[in-house]
Amino acid sequence: MFVANNTLDDGNSGRSYRVGLGLWILLLLAAWCFWPATTGPFVFDDFPNLQNLAELGGHINRESLGYYLYAFLDNPGRPLAALSFLIEDSTWPTLPAAFKRDNILFHLVAGTLVFWLALLLAKLRNRETAMVPAVIALACTAMWLLQPMQLSATMLVVQRMNILSTVFMLAGLLAYLKVLDVARLPEFARVAAAGISLGLFGTIALLCKENGALIFAYATALNLTLLRDRVLQLRPFNRGLLLWGTAAPILLLLSLALVHHDSLLRDYHYVNFSLTERLLTEPRILFQYLGMILLPRIGGQGIFHDDYVVSHSLLDPASTIVALIGICALACSSVWLRRRYPVYSFAVLWFFAGHLIESTVVPLELYFEHRNYLPMVGPLFALAYLACATPRRYLYAAVALLVVWICSAAFLTRYNAGIWGDRGKLTLVWARQSPDSIRATQTLGIYYYDRGARELARDTFDAAIVRFPEHDELRFQRTLIDCLDRGLAPGQWQSLVTIAGTTRYGRAIPDVVSAFGKQAIGTDRCHGTLEATATRQLIAALLANPRFSRDDDTRGYMHYELAKLALADRDLDGLMREMDLSYALRPNPLVPREQAIHLLSAGLPEQALHYLDRSDSTPAPWPKSWFLDIRTKNLPLRRSAEAMRDGLQHNNPR
Repeated sequence: MFVANNTLDDGNSGRSYRVGLGLWILLLLAAWCFWPATTGPFVFDDFPNLQNLAELGGHINRESLGYYLYAFLDNPGRPLAALSFLIEDSTWPTLPAAFKRDNILFHLVAGTLVFWLALLLAKLRNRETAMVPAVIALACTAMWLLQPMQLSATMLVVQRMNILSTVFMLAGLLAYLKVLDVARLPEFARVAAAGISLGLFGTIALLCKENGALIFAYATALNLTLLRDRVLQLRPFNRGLLLWGTAAPILLLLSLALVHHDSLLRDYHYVNFSLTERLLTEPRILFQYLGMILLPRIGGQGIFHDDYVVSHSLLDPASTIVALIGICALACSSVWLRRRYPVYSFAVLWFFAGHLIESTVVPLELYFEHRNYLPMVGPLFALAYLACATPRRYLYAAVALLVVWICSAAFLTRYNAGIWGDRGKLTLVWARQSPDSIRATQTLGIYYYDRGARELARDTFDAAIVRFPEHDELRFQRTLIDCLDRGLAPGQWQSLVTIAGTTRYGRAIPDVVSAFGKQAIGTDRCHGTLEATATRQLIAALLANPRFSRDDDTRGYMHYELAKLALADRDLDGLMREMDLSYALRPNPLVPREQAIHLLSAGLPEQALHYLDRSDSTPAPWPKSWFLDIRTKNLPLRRSAEAMRDGLQHNNPR
């Protein structure tokens, strides 16, 4: 499909075939380098996302797809990416190999689009290099495909959301560049079609992951640098339409951040840094990203960076002010030098554009390598261009260094892929590389437990509790290990309830509470050491603790856990009360529908109809509502409730 296109270079058909063959070789090489990682495990965020496959029950139809999409609480909930996981399986638990294999294939699709984008960009600067644009594009693609950082972007299965969003952003940017270059179209039509391309593909990318909105930021970076000469050729009205059309959505994002600053600040209660500390820390992280992009290394390609040192002031640590000055210098110089050195300006602005959401004010995790998946295209294109634009007397040396870079990256990726493919090696390497990471320690302890090395698991958590006394979620996990393995010691549960009253939120705590809930309604009950009402006490302590339960989603989750306990006790009043509280915090039309079913089973049709009305009136975003039309789904229940009501009225006339 690539070799038949005679526009790859200056019209030489033989060269086109060679370039096409070179691209296929790169794709096969990348697949070979990544392949050992396909035998690795699910990790980290894979579990809370992929476990929603259980909603399908192994049967794929329109209704089951609706239930599956409703399990993703956010709106719209990244539905396209969520549906892509059905390519491999429709049940949970499942095996990771097929998911990881297909992530590699999606990565290769993205790599192909990176090649076409780099080719178009290289053609814009063709007069300044001794190499044909296709060589620059192949070099850029090779570096991007084989960069060792891409392992965390592909082997963390849930990051398919990021890969697919990137694929559609790249497709939109390619359409944007191609449409602007169609000479036979009127100028206004070209500008309008280019904007429509960004909007269309940006919307599809947004349905995969929220950073799809950054397609407009990437287009703005292009307009200000490599496309600048083309943009200046447009008539003033069309030029303004193009420039403001790409910049306006980004300005809208910034405006929304300002309008909803109270919500942003409130969410900072759940992380261990403030907004100011985040803004001071991210410049250091951005420089570290750039260093790892331009100089691949053997370590650091993990996913646990919760131990990253936070900047508390300009001089704590001292590297903060240096990084901040450096970031400001890069930003200012990229704008100042965009006429003389557009490739440099493009590399900087493209990189910054890709980090506008995840590395600025939004209270996300501080550091993740996969955030560089698309942003690294800018610096790598500049590196490939620089090597190929070197004066002829130094050209062979520059190209040789570029080849060494690519070969080194391929070796490191293949080597690291072998570690990603072995759960034991991966867990131990992460624990060694990040000894101060709570998550790396938790992963190690869970690995020991799953292997049957229960004492090693206990020792791991005991040592972590001593080292990180402020992270109470470790105590929750340690207690759960005893519960499942041999039972609780006297006073151990009450100690945990006391901790629950003062602890800060921890990601592992809701899952641990759910596990205790299953024990409470089961027959084992922690080998007979857990009282039936104990889990209620624990949840009540967490709900009363403002440090833990300021978040509506967390509170809603806890109330739903209480509802499950009430259902097990056949306590209808308690069940309805807890589900009411859960719904108030996390409105979901399936919750009042479930309440209506319980009320019908109890012979209470009037109350059931009330909850069916609530279910019907709860807003349901598209495409969730398309797959599962709540009103239509509720009709049989409504008819049953009405028939039951009429029957009761007939048998008991007033």
